[in-house]
Amino acid sequence: MQWQKRYFVLTKDKQLQYFKSERDRRPVKDPIDLRSVTCIEASLQHKSFKHVFSINTRSRIYYLVADSQEEMEKWVEKLCEVCGFQKQSPRNSPGEPNEFI
Repeated sequence: MQWQKRYFVLTKDKQLQYFKSERDRRPVKDPIDLRSVTCIEASLQHKSFKHVFSINTRSRIYYLVADSQEEMEKWVEKLCEVCGFQKQSPRNSPGEPNEFI
């Protein structure tokens, strides 16, 4: 998996668009349709990055990295609000990712 820095914009029509930088006007690819999200997972473990979370859709899993724990929590909270998800009780041991469905 190759990581690339992207600038994300959440739109009113439940789309998550992403750009190469904040100055770009043309999205990199088609937006992520948040109406197709099945699950969001926060605080995933990764050997090279902290603050990793995922957006799972019916067709793909997107892995995102925030600059801080606070930023990750804000993104996950807002995405869950848009998707209508609530935090699920941990089914795993402490330190496992938080799942939102």
